[in-house]
Amino acid sequence: MSYYLDHLDRLQEGVNDVYSLTSLSNWVEKYAYLEGKKFSFDGYEFQRAIMDDPSRVVNTVKPAQIGLTVTTMMYFLSVMATQKMSVIYALPSANDAAKLVTTKLNPILYGTPELKRLLNVNVDSTELKEINGNFLFTRGTRSETAALSVSADLLVADEIDRSDPDTLKQFRSRLQASPHKLIRQFSTPTIAGFGIAKEAEASVRFHHFCTCANCNHKFLPNYWNDIVVPGYNRPLQELDRLNIKDVKWREAYWKCPNCGKDPEISKERLEWVAENPTENYEATTRFISPITAYKVLTPSYLVRSSTEFNTR
Repeated sequence: MSYYLDHLDRLQEGVNDVYSLTSLSNWVEKYAYLEGKKFSFDGYEFQRAIMDDPSRVVNTVKPAQIGLTVTTMMYFLSVMATQKMSVIYALPSANDAAKLVTTKLNPILYGTPELKRLLNVNVDSTELKEINGNFLFTRGTRSETAALSVSADLLVADEIDRSDPDTLKQFRSRLQASPHKLIRQFSTPTIAGFGIAKEAEASVRFHHFCTCANCNHKFLPNYWNDIVVPGYNRPLQELDRLNIKDVKWREAYWKCPNCGKDPEISKERLEWVAENPTENYEATTRFISPITAYKVLTPSYLVRSSTEFNTR
């Protein structure tokens, strides 16, 4: 009887444990581990919108060091674990690919019991892995051997501004036979009209707006205009690594441009707003700003970091 009940429990769990491409963040939250702990979106709630975006093409414009490489990996691993889709994971160089597979991807893969269960240990190299019957092809774009003579359903391109655009075009062509043809592109922008900035031009563009807790004014926070350093009335651009000691930069805070008070930023007060909602593009672009990752990119951190690059 106990065996029969256990069997029914496993069947019920299998029926309930069904995930669509718009609920992958739920799978990640339930199963994924990072550095020996259950993965959490705490402080990175914005990553859910990126993972669960139903658009065929999703671009993400990001600042550096915001944790999106891990998000990228969680995304395509959850796709492979829940769908029948093979993936091309493209990075700027073969060295980048090998390093990230070794230092970031493998620890997630081997440290997440559900992924480890789905992994074919006989097909588990830096360039090729088999997960749940799907193949993961990891390649750098700046090499003669980068091009693939295989088909895939999803292309994930990390740091496209540093990647070879011709090779990326070849990778996109490998999706032609797929009914899905999904593309996810991430990058820190470099110059206007190139790379991720060019991709964003032909897309519906989303920005994070904040609603002030004091006056309900909705605004798009801007670092140069909306950060206050108590007692400092000069432009933030004039702060540098030498004179920062003379101001209360550790007490910096966001201000509402309407009422001048602290808007009390929280995930409940942030929402994605489309810049061009009526334009009929199939691609979407999400711009990750300091306000998006407000728990990580705090005002004091932003002020201090800005002075590191100011060489006045």
